[in-house]
Amino acid sequence: IAAPIWKEILTRAHKSIENPPTIFPVPEGIVQPQVSLLSGELATERTPVELRRADIFLAEHAPKLPDPACVHVTVDKVTGLLASDSCPEEAQEEGSFLILTSVLAERFPDWQKSLDVWGQQQVALYKATPDHSGSLLPLPVAPTESCDPALTPGRLEKPELTVLYPRDSGIATYPSLKPAIDFSVGSTVREVEYLIDGKSVEKVTAEPWDPPLRVPRSVKEEGSHTLEVRLTDEYYNVVKESVQFRFEKDSDAPSVELTSPVDGASIPSGADITLRATAKDGGGIKVVQFFLNERLLSNDAQEPYELNYPGDLRPGDYTLSVKATDFAGNTGEDAVELMVVP
Repeated sequence: IAAPIWKEILTRAHKSIENPPTIFPVPEGIVQPQVSLLSGELATERTPVELRRADIFLAEHAPKLPDPACVHVTVDKVTGLLASDSCPEEAQEEGSFLILTSVLAERFPDWQKSLDVWGQQQVALYKATPDHSGSLLPLPVAPTESCDPALTPGRLEKPELTVLYPRDSGIATYPSLKPAIDFSVGSTVREVEYLIDGKSVEKVTAEPWDPPLRVPRSVKEEGSHTLEVRLTDEYYNVVKESVQFRFEKDSDAPSVELTSPVDGASIPSGADITLRATAKDGGGIKVVQFFLNERLLSNDAQEPYELNYPGDLRPGDYTLSVKATDFAGNTGEDAVELMVVP
C-alpha cells in the first residue's frame, strides 16, 4: 500500500535536484552473484541460462554452494537412461537434468518418495509434447539407472550394408548418379547419408533409401573418388561402406516404357484414361512427362509415374507418349496409339 505513495514522494523530490546522479557506487560488502532460480545457490555451467539471475546480497549472506539442482549427464537417446559403456556412441547425448531433492529428506523420507513419484509423472508430461508445455518442470529429471542395450529387442543386431552401385573400382555417371544399396537391419532405418569425397550430398530419412545424387560442383569429374554410405538404424547403430570409383560422362538415354494403356487399345468416348510408365537411368531420372499428341499433360519428378486423364476425348485416333529426361539432359521416349470409339 505504501509503495505507490513513496514513489510519488520521491519522484517529486528528485524533480528539485539538478543533475541527479544516475550511477551509484556499490557499497562495500555487497555482492551480485549469478544465482540458480532452481535452488537459490550459485549458478554453474550446468544451470540453463534462462534459469540464472543476478541477485544482490550482503557478502556474508551470499550463497556459497554450486547449484545442486542441475547436473550434466550423458544419456542413452533410445531409453532415456544413463549411457553405459555398451551404448553406441551415436546413441549418446549430453544434457542438463534436474535433481529433485526434498528439503527435509532425511527427517521425512516419505516426502522424497512422493517427490520422486511426482517427478516421474512430470517427466512423462515433459516428453509428451515438443515444447514440454504439459509439465511443471523446467528440465527433465536426471535418470538414476544405466541402460542395458540387451534389454531392447533387436538392438544388439547390428545392421549390414553393401554398396551395389557404383562398384568398387568401377565407374559412375556424371553430373549425377543413382546409387544402389542392399542392407539388413534388426529394427528400422532411421537415416541413410551419402558422402562423395567426404562431402555430405544427401541425407535420406524415408524410402527410397537410394535416391539420385547430384554431384556437387566442387567435386570435379576427373580423377578417383570415394562414395561413402552411412546407415543408421532405429537404435542408432551405424554401419558404413565405401567404394572407390571414377566418373564418366553420362551419354546414355534413359530407358522408358509406357505400360498403360497398351499400344492399339480402344476405349469408349467419355472414359477416363490412366497413363502409367516406368523409367530407369544410371544417373537417375530428373523428370517424366506425359503427352497427348503434342500436348504436354504432366511433369513427374518422382515415382510412380502415373496420370489420370479425364474422359473428354472425342472419337478418333490419338498418340499417347512419355518422355524421360535424366540429370545429364539425355532423353528417352515411348509412344502408343489409342483409338477412341463412340
